[in-house]
Amino acid sequence: MKLLFCFIIGIYTFTKCTPENNAKYICLTFSILSLIISFFILLNLFSIKNYSVAKNKLIQSSFLKKEKKVYALDEIESWTEKQLKGKVDKWEELLLHFKNGKTIKISSDYFENYLEIKNEVTKDKIRNTEREKLIKKKSEQMLAIFFLIIGLLFFYSAYNALQI
Repeated sequence: MKLLFCFIIGIYTFTKCTPENNAKYICLTFSILSLIISFFILLNLFSIKNYSVAKNKLIQSSFLKKEKKVYALDEIESWTEKQLKGKVDKWEELLLHFKNGKTIKISSDYFENYLEIKNEVTKDKIRNTEREKLIKKKSEQMLAIFFLIIGLLFFYSAYNALQI
């Protein structure tokens, strides 16, 4: 739905961009921005991976790439889980940590069989709560730094605006 909305807004503003229109640069900028956003939404849609479990192996396949990756369930060292919340709904994100250092994210928002995959993959595996706390602390620090930078930019802008 978001893809269609951004695409329609981009095409509409591009058609309204005429030389006699005073806001032609605004229309053109908004049109290009809407088309870029719709491109990234489309790219995200095609990059979704499919997961299945068969014969003690986790199989990852992609729509965009025709290759399949196979991971042995015995190679999973631990797993963590994040509870995420949007404006309307809630979802979970399962992170599988392998012995070779690789991490795979599986989101319940994208898969109907998420609980089935989660139960098969996490069976007899250790949930790493220390890593969950570390990930949460790191994301909270990044958010604090982001808001600090935004606040400093606002103060700098207000300071420059008050200078006569």
